[in-house]
Amino acid sequence: MREETNLSLIHGLKLGFSLFTSVEKKRFFLYGFLVSLFSIFEIFALLSLMPLIAIIVDTSYIFSNVYFSEILTKLNISSYLYNNKKLVIYISLFSIFLLIISYVLNIFSHYLILKFGAQSSTRLAQELMTLTFNVNLKWFYNKNNSILTRIFFGDITLWGNDFSQKLLTMTQKLTLVIFALIILIMSFPFYGPLCFLLIFLLAFTFIYVVKPRLKNMGIYVRNKSDQLVQICEYCFGGLVDILLTTSERYFLNEYVIKFRNFNVVKYKSDILNMLPSTSLMLIGQISIVLLTLYMVSLEKSAQEITSTLALLVLLSSRIIPAINRVSGDVTGFIRSFGFISRLLELRQQLIEMQLDKNDNFIIDNISNWKILKLSKINFSYDDNQTILNNLTFEFKKGEIYGIIGKSGVGKTTFINVLMRLIDQDNGKVLLDNEEIKIKHRNNLFKEIGLVPQNPFLLHGSILENIAFGHTFEKIDKKHLDEVIKTSRLESLIDKSNDGIYTNIGDKGRNISGGQKQRIAIARALYKKPKIIIFDEATNSLDQKTTSEIIKIIQSIKNNKLIIIITHDKEVIKHCDKTILLDNGKLINKSN
Repeated sequence: MREETNLSLIHGLKLGFSLFTSVEKKRFFLYGFLVSLFSIFEIFALLSLMPLIAIIVDTSYIFSNVYFSEILTKLNISSYLYNNKKLVIYISLFSIFLLIISYVLNIFSHYLILKFGAQSSTRLAQELMTLTFNVNLKWFYNKNNSILTRIFFGDITLWGNDFSQKLLTMTQKLTLVIFALIILIMSFPFYGPLCFLLIFLLAFTFIYVVKPRLKNMGIYVRNKSDQLVQICEYCFGGLVDILLTTSERYFLNEYVIKFRNFNVVKYKSDILNMLPSTSLMLIGQISIVLLTLYMVSLEKSAQEITSTLALLVLLSSRIIPAINRVSGDVTGFIRSFGFISRLLELRQQLIEMQLDKNDNFIIDNISNWKILKLSKINFSYDDNQTILNNLTFEFKKGEIYGIIGKSGVGKTTFINVLMRLIDQDNGKVLLDNEEIKIKHRNNLFKEIGLVPQNPFLLHGSILENIAFGHTFEKIDKKHLDEVIKTSRLESLIDKSNDGIYTNIGDKGRNISGGQKQRIAIARALYKKPKIIIFDEATNSLDQKTTSEIIKIIQSIKNNKLIIIITHDKEVIKHCDKTILLDNGKLINKSN
């Protein structure tokens, strides 16, 4: 993935916004408008405390202030003007009411913001995974699974949090700050603009001086995080190899180095994030002190100084935290640009690799096919290394074919082309005379059962691994019992305390290699396929287990096409035909 280190703030905003759907964009503007209104109401709720403070400090203030006197008259409570205690109670209750409403609206604002971020990121995750399930398998060959996992979890989540949510939060807080500053300027024509200027200069310095370092720091954090995830995957996935080669020290050192590097970059990033907020807090505190000194030097009355400071404290109690939040959000916002760029690049690649599904091919129309044919198939990788060269061959239903050949000749590639997981450069794959293009593969997949050398096993029960991808309610219990019997899994299930619900452990570590293969066979049979492919399925099994697998294969071959890729001579003996894959071509061999 290429790295974007020179994104401008506007360009980064456009990139992140481009991941929204049209509906999400409309919802974003609606929520932005609502949270802005709620912020304005919050300032009004705070300002409702001013009359209360003014009356407590100076009882005569209510009489000298024309606005308050007029408001009280209109509210028909002028009779209480001479009863200061009752007036304080009424104003207090009114302020409490406004503050409660403001609190509820504030909670509702956060609810809208968090919900929007969660929904938009979930939608994007679904979109990308849907695209992933419809690409040519060849796309994955040069991809690192740990990095892909990081993008599909970390980058999407980060876009939902550090971009979507923070964009709305910044809208909310900026509205609050701007409205509070307007009131400040109106109340203090000299001091207000001065405060505004100081805040603007600090924000300007932050955006144009600190921003480049923040963007680069975001890239560094991402890279170090990816490296840490990858070394963890090596340590866990290759634990046996690490122990057998006594290379623990090397991988331990690599892990510690990667972990240290990540933490160093992370704490430097956190310090950089902290500077704007603490600087703003300091400026706000110093400003209040300086204003107090200024008013004292002008010999203002204690009541005037107190009410002025009260207004400043009330406004600053919202302005400073809001600006702190905005500065922190901008930090995460800018750091997210590198991740968003990678996310957009991934989505574009997936879109470009999508398989066309416009052809309404239905395989049930030829469900009684007899021959699977490969005609003049050519395939090469990006390095132009030819793997399959003008390959032509016919497979007949009801027979067992053994595919042999040296390592690296392309047996797995051949199977992937046959199953339509990857597309050939030219040539055709046909059922009888009907071409099966790669865009038809979901229909063909229903016809195919695969038993690989290292089956993919869930960290779950035997049942979950056989009825792979089926919810419990949709499992065909009768058919399940049949495939368990056919694959000879009864003994494993009967010996286990939890029976078919026994957890087999991560990657099947709680069961033997032969039991893994039987589960893989049961999974393949559960689909009721007409084509079953065994890809080196017996290579790591002992002779006794291999013989049992052969017996299972013999028992299921009726009206099915069975293809076995193997180096095992014992397995070859039981195949109807043996084919050698050599120089990209299939050659018949006598058994």
